[in-house]
Amino acid sequence: MGALSGVPVSGYEIHSGQTAQHPAMAAKGDVAREVIPGLAWQNAAGNVMGCYLHGLFEDAAVLRALFGARAPSLDDVFDRLVDTLAQACAPGVLDALIAP
Repeated sequence: MGALSGVPVSGYEIHSGQTAQHPAMAAKGDVAREVIPGLAWQNAAGNVMGCYLHGLFEDAAVLRALFGARAPSLDDVFDRLVDTLAQACAPGVLDALIAP
């Protein structure tokens, strides 16, 4: 969570049910701590965070804070995914999948 300290973030919450720590983690003494009230929890080692803040990885500042200055934007990642799929499929296959 330290990488995000001081980085303004925005997103939206999708939350249904109750959050509970995995029993195996608790049994080992790895108790999750709340880092953003009602939205995010982190393990004791600080290398795992779970949150209800969706859209977090759509924010360029968040990506840079977590993954460095050269982190690609989400749009860049999706563009590369589209290019990779287009190269891997025979012509017309993707169009046929979405045709009515």
